Amino acid sequence: MNHHQTDQVLNGLQLLVIEEEHDARTSMISMLQAYGADVVAAGSVDEGLAAVEAHHPDVLISDLKLPDGDGYTLMRTVRMHEAVNNIEQIPAIAVSASTKEIDLDRALSSGFKRYLAKPVRPERLISMIIGLTEQKG
Repeated sequence: MNHHQTDQVLNGLQLLVIEEEHDARTSMISMLQAYGADVVAAGSVDEGLAAVEAHHPDVLISDLKLPDGDGYTLMRTVRMHEAVNNIEQIPAIAVSASTKEIDLDRALSSGFKRYLAKPVRPERLISMIIGLTEQKG
């Protein structure tokens, strides 16, 4: 009986998913909810920033390609807001179809803590989320 590892391992965590593509967003939300997370979703930089303000999630997961900007700009804005308001940094995971080293470097330098190439493998994402929240706590 080993299935309990996949059940509810994200219980009590509030995650913010920022993904422009509706089907990808819906699929990620379902997957994270299946692991017990409370998920808030946004489809753009503006929606994402509003959701960060409103919810201050435990972990932010954002696509780098968004309709009204990009994940790099979003993350720099979030980090600036945290610094100005002296609030704890939200651990963030960048998600991208690109596997180029330059995109990884750029994501990390804009404030993301982890980088995940698409297609997203659930076990990889879950382990990143757990790792980031354990570091935080």
